[in-house]
Amino acid sequence: MAGLSFKARLALVMALLLGLMALLGLVALLQLRGVSQALESVYANRLVPVQQLRKISHAMLAEVPASANGLVEGRLAPTQAGLQIKSAQSQVEQLWAAYKSTLLVEEELHLIARAEPQLRYANEALRQFERLVGAGDTAALRAFAALNLRLALEPLGQTLSELIDLQLTVARREADASQAGFERARWNLLALMTGSGGLAAALAVWVWSQHRREQQSAAAAEQRVQQFYIALSQCNQLIVRDPASDQQLYQDLCRICVDTGHAALAAVIVSGGEEAYRACLHGQAELLTGVPERWLLDSPYGQTSITSQVIRSGSHLISNEAGLDPRMAHWHDSVVARGGRAIAAFPLRRGGITVGALLLFAAEPGFFDAALVRLLDEMAGDVSFALDNLDREQARREALLAARQERDLFQRLFNAYSVTAALTTLADTTILEVNEVLCRRYGYSRAQMLGRRMSELTDVGLEPADRQRYYELLKRDGRVENLEVRVRGRDGQRLHALLSGELIDYQGQTCVLSTSVDITELRQAQQAAARAGDNQRPMSDPLPSDA
Repeated sequence: MAGLSFKARLALVMALLLGLMALLGLVALLQLRGVSQALESVYANRLVPVQQLRKISHAMLAEVPASANGLVEGRLAPTQAGLQIKSAQSQVEQLWAAYKSTLLVEEELHLIARAEPQLRYANEALRQFERLVGAGDTAALRAFAALNLRLALEPLGQTLSELIDLQLTVARREADASQAGFERARWNLLALMTGSGGLAAALAVWVWSQHRREQQSAAAAEQRVQQFYIALSQCNQLIVRDPASDQQLYQDLCRICVDTGHAALAAVIVSGGEEAYRACLHGQAELLTGVPERWLLDSPYGQTSITSQVIRSGSHLISNEAGLDPRMAHWHDSVVARGGRAIAAFPLRRGGITVGALLLFAAEPGFFDAALVRLLDEMAGDVSFALDNLDREQARREALLAARQERDLFQRLFNAYSVTAALTTLADTTILEVNEVLCRRYGYSRAQMLGRRMSELTDVGLEPADRQRYYELLKRDGRVENLEVRVRGRDGQRLHALLSGELIDYQGQTCVLSTSVDITELRQAQQAAARAGDNQRPMSDPLPSDA
């Protein structure tokens, strides 16, 4: 009787008692065999057809219009309404065939001949309704359901009502014919009913006791689910607190499942390449006495281990009666013998790949019901999300460290230049970095220059014409080499320099890395030599003359 409601069980008991009474009546009334056959005929050929016809009528006149109206009114999706209508049609077809296989009288044959065309017409109307559903014409659907469908079903309903009335009329005639025989058996049946009543009372008490036991079991199951809801909440809080490592996450997960979820033992098994090992456990550790802590996945034990199966399949595995489960045969003499009656394992994923399993043991058979399994699947999914977060955080820290190292290296190299160097944005010439050589040339500190635009330093820097030419060449060619420019220091001194620059990508924006060499003394020497009439240049590769 598992899975039936209390009322259904009582109804089943009553049905069994009625069957017993019928059987006892047959034994007691062998002399009324003919009467019994007549009664059976009334039941099989009248009462059952009445039930069949009523079901057909209910399906065609209640369920089908209700599904059609539900679709038109938006309470049912087209797929759901279609399935309900098809289910009703299938039921009607089966019931109609079963009804026609019963013993039919002449009046019934005439009514059946009228009903079958009506039934075909109704089915054709339903097929037309399905075509309208497929076309998505809401207005046509509403009009069809309000008029055409009703007109197609009402004649069939009338004929079915006449068939039901006829069944009752014929049943009455046959019952009257058997009344005399039943009178003779009345007192015997009364005695049998009295005995059956006593038996019914005993069965009712038994059903009630079973019901009470199942209520207690359901209450215990509900309490388990509530406890694991608490465990899920604590697991989520653990994830929000961002555990320091996956090992810490595993340990806290096992502790929560045992302390809050009331599992007897929780363990996390991790797959490392070709082998698996027990990362941690919490609870009644004696359950795993003698069970290996590390094994190869393709070893004999690895082939049968529940966690190995979960890691390979990526799906949970539940055994609510491990002692009777052949999949748990390798644990019957160890884990099960020590009290592990229910066992479950849930996959843990990392980057979409199953890398381990959460293994849970309970001392109570049937511990892992459907509601609890759904909850534990959710918990395993949350832990998998936390593992991905750990990986993302580790990648972020490594990327940040690499960026810092690269920045430190850039700054060391930048400041190691023996020439002036500056890093500015191309768009608005904002100064991002300068070295000490440049600071000494312009007479500003690094702090005074960073964040300002080169155009704001009106008392130092390139002459406007040279600056404009420099940036035009950069934008055109992407780099400039040894462009001779004139530079003004903070003391007002005009200097000559060779300026080089290149466009680079720095922190997501286009920047200019500029370097310059002071050639003022060289130019002065050249000019002095020229004035003295010395036409021999001091350089094998002379610099261009100042404009």
